[in-house]
Amino acid sequence: MGTGIMLQTVLSMLATNMQLLPIHPNEVYDLNSTTRCFNKYGCFSIEPPWKSGARPISLLPESPKKISPNFCLYTRKNRFVCERLVEGDDKTILGSTLSPSNPLVLISHGYLENGNKTWMLNMMVELLQFADLNVILIDWGGGSAPPYSQAVANTRVVGTVAAHLVNQIGKLGYRTTDCHVIGHSLGSHIASYIGQVLKDKFKIRLARISALDPAEPHFTKTPPIMRLDPTDADFIDVTHTDTAPFISGGLGLLEPVGHVDFYPNGGVNQPGCSETMSHYIGRERGSFVGGLQKFLSCNHIRSYKYYTESINTRCPYMAIACESWEHFKNGSCFKCASEITPESHRRGERLCATFGYHSLSHLNQQWNGKSLSLSQEKLYLMTGSRTPFCQEHYKVGLHISGLPHSVKHGAEIGMFWVTLLGDKGTSHRMGFTTSEQLYEPGSVHQTVIASRGVGAIQSVIVEWEYRMSFLNPLSWRVMGIPKIYLDWITITNLETGNEFKTCQREGKPILSTEPLLMAHNPICNITIPPTVTTVHKTQFH
Repeated sequence: MGTGIMLQTVLSMLATNMQLLPIHPNEVYDLNSTTRCFNKYGCFSIEPPWKSGARPISLLPESPKKISPNFCLYTRKNRFVCERLVEGDDKTILGSTLSPSNPLVLISHGYLENGNKTWMLNMMVELLQFADLNVILIDWGGGSAPPYSQAVANTRVVGTVAAHLVNQIGKLGYRTTDCHVIGHSLGSHIASYIGQVLKDKFKIRLARISALDPAEPHFTKTPPIMRLDPTDADFIDVTHTDTAPFISGGLGLLEPVGHVDFYPNGGVNQPGCSETMSHYIGRERGSFVGGLQKFLSCNHIRSYKYYTESINTRCPYMAIACESWEHFKNGSCFKCASEITPESHRRGERLCATFGYHSLSHLNQQWNGKSLSLSQEKLYLMTGSRTPFCQEHYKVGLHISGLPHSVKHGAEIGMFWVTLLGDKGTSHRMGFTTSEQLYEPGSVHQTVIASRGVGAIQSVIVEWEYRMSFLNPLSWRVMGIPKIYLDWITITNLETGNEFKTCQREGKPILSTEPLLMAHNPICNITIPPTVTTVHKTQFH
């Protein structure tokens, strides 16, 4: 088992005095059986494909009585007190504030958690602020405890019981046609099982699943019946934030498993998650256990932080489809398509979608009346390191002059910094790269950076910082002042399509560490040569 899950399991046990013993020792199971049945919920097997090379350890689930999933209803009429809905007990539904005409949303937590987690309550509050909904928090804390393999097995029962509840609510005349299930980590696969049971047993299609960094251990490279896949709902949006190899501590699935799969910051190292452990201990008021848990899971939990923010933000939260994170960073995918055809792809146009809660409504609005087939589309976006996380994307291109004065001066090694000044604000100071780079006369460089939106860009502050390396003679400036001859800069905003361009007066260099204010100049003569140096290291703030 990966280091991340093992350490979190131990920490959870220390924090709660948890033991690897059954809570209900009176439950007796046939240890030699490969199938376990629970009355109306059906039978659960660990025969293939449930046990395979992709999941060498496969346990039978514990009983619904042992897991004891709770379903807490919150509505605009009751935002603060859990109204417990009991599957099979109509009175708990009919006597609640559940509205017959409002959409139904279910939220599920993951491993080592329960339904009282702050993130679930925060998401519920944001959802009710946005719309008049019926929000149900699924609490399966009775089955999410160690060992991890048992919690994985228990997700099948939790999903089945929840599906029965959704069917029961629908039979009582309540609205379930646009039911939306949001799950984090193992909760993503619970959402999958809800969709499967509704489809196979009750002939009901689940409308939507939002999977927040679906758990990877025991699910990667497994058949669709065992995990989340596009057949589980009419629309599935997936957020991947912790897709590093499991052996190095990654907890989330790398492979796309939805209709649209979002990979914020490439889906691996989230900005702001490189803080020291002491930083997290301080944020947890000195708790070593709590701080270490946050330290280990920072990337994993960013998925629900981003998603929660997306519900009521006014920021565009735009993402764009691309072949890879590297292609996205170098600006190869930076124009939203109005149609998806081979021709539009050759023009560099790609599918764009709003990230998070509004992804479906944005796609419906954007493609109203047009044909759009989605399956495992990989979309990329950048975020900030702290809330508000949403950023806008800017493709920055710059050309080092190839005229004689620049050629005579020669190449320089260093870093460019840019600050955008727009009609709605000013960006932070952004590094064009994260480390020094060689800039040769006549070369063109391009990268994508992110900042809060500044509106229409009116000017840009450009800074050049000379960096000398004793190991690289090309960087030595024994004679003369470090300077560079910049020809032009172009900046394109993904969210608006607005373009900014400016050019430097011929023969005038930029001196190291001396900021230069460059105003928009639409008559700049800009010619982009066929060879462009793309920058793969991007600065985040």
